[in-house]
Amino acid sequence: VRGKGLLIGIELVTNQTTKEPARQLAKRIIVKCLRKGLMLGTSWDWNTLILMPPLILDDATMEEALNILETVLKKVSRTSD
Repeated sequence: VRGKGLLIGIELVTNQTTKEPARQLAKRIIVKCLRKGLMLGTSWDWNTLILMPPLILDDATMEEALNILETVLKKVSRTSD
């Protein structure tokens, strides 16, 4: 995870040692988040999820977005075991 201000990148890998990209996982997360109302970006190589909230983000919207992301991440982590 890396970021600058509100711009945050979450790099997804299949193996932490080799740093092999988890492109299919990123695509699944993007689709599931979008279906729940959260639009995320990705890097050009589908390796990093990109969160780009507006600067006028309020607490309620931030909580909703984080809840969606948390729910999706938990769901995909259970199905990838």
